[in-house]
Amino acid sequence: MSDEAIARLERMVRPALTGATVLLLSLPTALHGQASVYRARLDSLRPRLAAARHAADSVRALRAVLPTDSVSTPHLTLLVNPQVQELVRRAAQQADSDLTRAFGARTAVLRNTRFAVGIDTSARERYYGSPVLTMWSVDTAQHVTRESSEYGTLQAVSTRLRNHGAHDITASLDQPLRDWAKRDIPWSTADIGNPDNMRSQLVGAGTDVGMQCTAGSVTACEKGLALAPTRDRITEWYSAAQRRELVMRRGWAWRRGSQAATFDACVDRADDARCLELLRAHESEMSDEGIPSILRMSLLRFALDRGGPGAFDRLATDTGDIGSRLAAAAGMPQPALVSAWRDAVLKPEHATEASDPVVLGSSLLWCAGCLALALWRSRWS
Repeated sequence: MSDEAIARLERMVRPALTGATVLLLSLPTALHGQASVYRARLDSLRPRLAAARHAADSVRALRAVLPTDSVSTPHLTLLVNPQVQELVRRAAQQADSDLTRAFGARTAVLRNTRFAVGIDTSARERYYGSPVLTMWSVDTAQHVTRESSEYGTLQAVSTRLRNHGAHDITASLDQPLRDWAKRDIPWSTADIGNPDNMRSQLVGAGTDVGMQCTAGSVTACEKGLALAPTRDRITEWYSAAQRRELVMRRGWAWRRGSQAATFDACVDRADDARCLELLRAHESEMSDEGIPSILRMSLLRFALDRGGPGAFDRLATDTGDIGSRLAAAAGMPQPALVSAWRDAVLKPEHATEASDPVVLGSSLLWCAGCLALALWRSRWS
């Protein structure tokens, strides 16, 4: 082969050899990079694997401790310990009846959850001879969604079942309604709190809309209860004096650095513009409730009681805003509903015993008798 042919062949082969050399040299790097990708994917799957193992372990552990006997009502299914089966049956019947009366057809969602009641063998105390019970809510995949301990009395077990049921029914509602409610929807008015507490919550709201609502402004009530839009809660919910008081409550926490002069102008000179400046700078730290949210539950329960049968179904299925849904549930216009609720909250539900003429008369007779006895004893002493 001539030198020219050899040179031509060398020119043809050299690029191929160079490419092969580069490929061979880069292969470990490529493999390493690919291995890194797979390793990252594997690492991302480890938490899921651990969670799956934990879930499987919890299911196995749960099956090991769950009772095997069952009690059923129209909407509740319970696994129970044989020793408390009759107690749980009566409690479940009572709870089912109360939940159906409160939530109507929506109570059917409880068929997706099983409840379990077992005796807590680790508890050292007994409640008037009744055992301490462990109560679970278990979903269809055998996962525990709630767990609690309760005294083994009819009232305690029934109340706990009602509370668990109200929680699951609330969780089945749409997000806007749950966000407005901020808590589980109560199954009865008595579950919210006594009327005196509701009255004090409204009267002592500490906001201008609360004071105006108490004085009779339905518009203020609607704003405070988040049934009407609020463009600027700092100016619409609070008066100038209340804004100054809000700043004063923060004290030295807000009197820092460049804000010290603003704080002093607000507190010492009642400069509302400076108070507004401070409050806007710290608006995220302020309450988002013009009227305490517990009163939203009071209004909601009032609307459901006014609406009668089917009220909760109308509330759950209506597609309007919160105010129109409450009105649909109550079967009356929103302003009339809010006004009637406000009157009910501010009006004492029952006359106090001190105002009862019979009680007053009896008290006076007792006082007179005690006074006469004291005078008679002092005469002979």
